[in-house]
Amino acid sequence: MFQKILLNLATSVILFTTFINSYSQEVLSKNQRVRFVFMTDIHIQPGVEPEVEKALDKAASLHPDFIITGGDLIMDALEVPKEKADSLFILYKKTMGHTSIPVYNTPGNHDIWGWGLKNANTQDPDFGYKMFEKYLGPTHKVFSHNGTYFLLLPSIIYDPKSAYVGGFSDETLNWVEKSLESIPKDAPLVLVSHIPLITAETQWEEGGLAPNHPMVATKKSAKLLHLLKNHNLRFILQGHLHILEKIEIFNVQIITAGSVSGKWWKGDYKGTPRGFLLVEMNGNSISSEYYTY
Repeated sequence: MFQKILLNLATSVILFTTFINSYSQEVLSKNQRVRFVFMTDIHIQPGVEPEVEKALDKAASLHPDFIITGGDLIMDALEVPKEKADSLFILYKKTMGHTSIPVYNTPGNHDIWGWGLKNANTQDPDFGYKMFEKYLGPTHKVFSHNGTYFLLLPSIIYDPKSAYVGGFSDETLNWVEKSLESIPKDAPLVLVSHIPLITAETQWEEGGLAPNHPMVATKKSAKLLHLLKNHNLRFILQGHLHILEKIEIFNVQIITAGSVSGKWWKGDYKGTPRGFLLVEMNGNSISSEYYTY
């Protein structure tokens, strides 16, 4: 009788322990889940607000925790008068106010005021990235959500001949190195860059040995990746090219995520329809789907 009681007690303990472990794993899994939308190349201009709002409504229907934008938020600030650039940023902020979902913005080349203007006043307090910062906050951002860390970086360098090229400045690389000190090395890490670190579009169109144009990919991307080598980089999100491109290399997923504007609001671009990316992460597990609207 006593042995039977002990056996029943042991069985109960095992079942209870199994339940607790299962419950703990389920809670841990839920606490690691991240669900977000990545919208890039919105290129806001007067008249397209209803389309952007439609995209935001579609995103909201998917119940993301937040939205990350991938740059080129406005049609263009590079080569327009200050008043025009101001008006586009104001329009962008007003249009994005359509959603209550938190939005984290990344700068693109078209979000930089004055680099392409002749006789630009470089001393203007809004020159270059400063106008983006005035309306949308820092160009460099780091934040975490349920244990996953996000680095949003400027990926455009001034060039006197072409106005800009893709690349990471020494200032940005130093900022990344400093920021990594506060990020646990085993924490899943997502990197966001407007201009791609890696893309195969040029090689697809021109052959495997074709070099990327300096406006298509980023200088010093190898230095950036070197800084990240001892961290758990899982995902790189990119924009700029308006195409949907997926690459996986060394256990890192890289997605160039189409565009909200398509062919700059004139239809699809190279077979990629207007849309955005929904991403779900759970620790090191990642899934994504491109949604049209």
